[in-house]
Amino acid sequence: MKLNSKGFTLLELMVVVVIIGIIATMVTPEVISIANETALKSDIQTAQAIEQMLDIYTAQGYPLDLPNGEIGSDVYSALNEAGYLDSKDLTNNLIDLRLSGNALIYSSDYGVRLQVGENYTSLISKLDTTQQRWITNLNDATLE
Repeated sequence: MKLNSKGFTLLELMVVVVIIGIIATMVTPEVISIANETALKSDIQTAQAIEQMLDIYTAQGYPLDLPNGEIGSDVYSALNEAGYLDSKDLTNNLIDLRLSGNALIYSSDYGVRLQVGENYTSLISKLDTTQQRWITNLNDATLE
């Protein structure tokens, strides 16, 4: 009697699934970290763009008196009405940032900075010094 063995046994399939699971467990945190780092860089670019918009807005003679602190919906509405921002960039009259907990902060001494939420402060060390210039930590009393 001749045995016909053209398939895999259940044990062989289970071993392959376990190996794939182990590899996925090792790779997933790094992929998430890279995605968050990219999102943080995107938020920094948003801060840079908003500062440029504010500079152009005021250079063209529009009055804009920004108080120190988080940039409010009135500023975004003014930039939207002047054509610097598109309403698709805004949600509830606030700018969309990629990482929740991040906010754009304005200081008359330092301009626009990104305030990084508590969950993402560990990513700051992965940025270069030029990008770190745009960051202020959530716990900072003053902007650096």
